[in-house]
Amino acid sequence: MAENAEGDLNSNLLHASYHTGDPQLDTAIGQWLRWDKNPKTKEQIENLLRNGMNKELRDRLCCRMTFGTAGLRSAMGAGFCYINDLTFLVAGCFMTVDNRQLAKRRAPYF
Repeated sequence: MAENAEGDLNSNLLHASYHTGDPQLDTAIGQWLRWDKNPKTKEQIENLLRNGMNKELRDRLCCRMTFGTAGLRSAMGAGFCYINDLTFLVAGCFMTVDNRQLAKRRAPYF
């Protein structure tokens, strides 16, 4: 059993309530720490949280990438606005759902 959050990056931070003073950011932090399974990107967010870097956390977690004609474009890193394991999986799920919806409409090119 871990002694504290510094000894085990997956311990108390996952179950803590976040009080940054910004409810949207607190929700986003909780979602990221629950959903991200990559220890490297999870550690990036945990370090920002530990160091009180709320502006950086907001920039990374309170926005989303957009899908344009060139696909997903962003730098790689931790957060919902960067390309990483979690955002790649989520984008793949949305593309699958969208393609199923198109197929149900029986578009002439399917």
